[in-house]
Amino acid sequence: MASSLQDFRSVAMESRKRTISAKIGDIYVVECAGGDRYFQYVMDDSSQLGANVIAVFAKKFPKGQSVDFLALKGESVEFFAHVSISLGIKMKCWRRVTHEQVADHGAIRFRDTDDYGKPGVTCSNYWWMWEPNGPARQVGPIEGELRKSFIGVLMAPSNIVSRLETGRYSYAYPVPAGDGEYWE
Repeated sequence: MASSLQDFRSVAMESRKRTISAKIGDIYVVECAGGDRYFQYVMDDSSQLGANVIAVFAKKFPKGQSVDFLALKGESVEFFAHVSISLGIKMKCWRRVTHEQVADHGAIRFRDTDDYGKPGVTCSNYWWMWEPNGPARQVGPIEGELRKSFIGVLMAPSNIVSRLETGRYSYAYPVPAGDGEYWE
């Protein structure tokens, strides 16, 4: 009996060692066909299932080029997104490269629409907006500064990779009314 308990403890300890734990501030690389792309884990958002929020840097780097990560934090951010970082690691979509203090990105706004998932609906006037860890509010049509908000649904890691490689997510999502075809 003692042997089985010891075996169980040993397996449990090994499992804990293999658990992937992302920490706010971690920087990850996605090795894309056109070069390396980087993002930083900046916060969790209790408003969206407790998802990890990432800031994806706009700058692309040639494969294998050494990167000054302290300077990278000062680069412009292309977009913010919700994702499970640990799932992306398990799926081998990205890997952790370093840890740096998170830069202040100011107010980050996310949006979602009641029209998401409706076949044939390509633009919407029914939007919800929120800042991470804040309440969502229904705003209807998106106007002014709110048009700079980011899609707020929890993304599959493969959708993040698709956006980094092609400039688009790999699924259909309505755009705000008044915009042309896909604008993000």
